[in-house]
Amino acid sequence: IDYRKVLKNAEAAIRIERDASQPLFVAVGRIVEEKNYVALAKVCARLQKEFDFEVWIIGDGKQREIVERILHEEKCNCVKLLGRQRNPYPYLAEADCMISTSLAESYGLAIQEALILGIPVLSTKCPAVEECLDPRFGMLVACEEDAIEEGMRYLLQNPEAVREYRKCISEEYDMESLWLHRLKEIENLL
Repeated sequence: IDYRKVLKNAEAAIRIERDASQPLFVAVGRIVEEKNYVALAKVCARLQKEFDFEVWIIGDGKQREIVERILHEEKCNCVKLLGRQRNPYPYLAEADCMISTSLAESYGLAIQEALILGIPVLSTKCPAVEECLDPRFGMLVACEEDAIEEGMRYLLQNPEAVREYRKCISEEYDMESLWLHRLKEIENLL
């Protein structure tokens, strides 16, 4: 991952409107079954009865209509489907927390990109994510609606936990290991 490119793209001049008084979760990925956005929509519908917050979903896919229907039926107005974005980084950089509700991942690319931007992560447990998300930088929960809800509830009730994750990322996350170090390891193998 070229972290320099991620950081540069995050600074792009894109007009983004958000209510800074509300916590913001951002999800990045195709709206397909594997990403489990149906569960995220249901969880948000329940949580919005107790908390003021927003969730932005960046991406598009074959389950978009299903997610839209759930949001409409549940009168859930805290979730915004932003569609595909050529440059998702300015949106991700606005987040208080990146959220990943995936049932499976081959590699947590969006998670690493969030960490590069200093954004804590709330993710469901998948083998690949468990390998790449250090618990100092975010929270792992089971791939179940109740666990996702519990994780979001915890972060909404405990903003100091989000601040602590941010602090750990800024002090301890090693972006260099994603790029030059890995590239050198590959070159050595060759």
